[in-house]
Amino acid sequence: MPTLTDKALSAPLKIVVLGDSGSGKTSALASLVHAGYELFILDFDNGTDILSQLIRDPALRKKVHVETLTDKGQLIGGGTGQKIAKMNPQAFPKALNLLQRWKDSHEGTDFGPVSSWGLDRVLVVDSLSFFGMAALDFVLARNGRPSEQPWQSDWGEAMRMLEQALQIIYSEEIHCNVVMNTHIEYVTIDGITKGLPMGLGQKLPPKIGRYFNFMLMAKSRGTGDSTKRVLLTKPEANIELKCPIISLKRELPLETGLAEVFRAWRGGDMKAAAAQ
Repeated sequence: MPTLTDKALSAPLKIVVLGDSGSGKTSALASLVHAGYELFILDFDNGTDILSQLIRDPALRKKVHVETLTDKGQLIGGGTGQKIAKMNPQAFPKALNLLQRWKDSHEGTDFGPVSSWGLDRVLVVDSLSFFGMAALDFVLARNGRPSEQPWQSDWGEAMRMLEQALQIIYSEEIHCNVVMNTHIEYVTIDGITKGLPMGLGQKLPPKIGRYFNFMLMAKSRGTGDSTKRVLLTKPEANIELKCPIISLKRELPLETGLAEVFRAWRGGDMKAAAAQ
């Protein structure tokens, strides 16, 4: 029977990182590359340029694979009745296809199904917020109403699709590590307002945390030149976080925070993880 130590060493980290825009969620990923991990990023935000500035070594840059998943909108109608519609959105189904088999769209390299990856790789979703909107755009187009306001049934269908994607990522069939960035959504439950991972609607955000063993938060402290960015491991005000590594400090430097979490979980460096 495996011990708790064996389980920790062999189990992937599945982390959701909450944070406002500009809090450093994407830039925090650089520490994992410097720690030796290979990153595969589903980029719904089209915002990974910062990593090029933080990762200067050409050899390390080759360990970051980015698939940008955005849907183009087009103006329809005229005058004040103009609307932006996404007529053939493919970002959401393309992301699901990449989970089934990740084939680099630039060089054509086939990295196989995500379920075949090991602990030396990290699947990144940046961000869950726009992943959800991609699901909703896909539903609207499929239902023949891309330029209209979503019906309640559209929201429900998109939420089910997004939760099914989370279930795939959460599944024990996915052996690699996962980092999912998301914005914060404030939801009132039983008269109490809480900051939760941003999903779709009001019902999904309270469920998202169950699909991850870590919920951390990127946050800016101070203002102006004295501003510093940190990664929080303990709850902050009305924002619930969770970190099963009780020895970690409440605040970690954002520049090294994710790598410190990985190292503490593994009890060593990436080579120790890859050997499991």
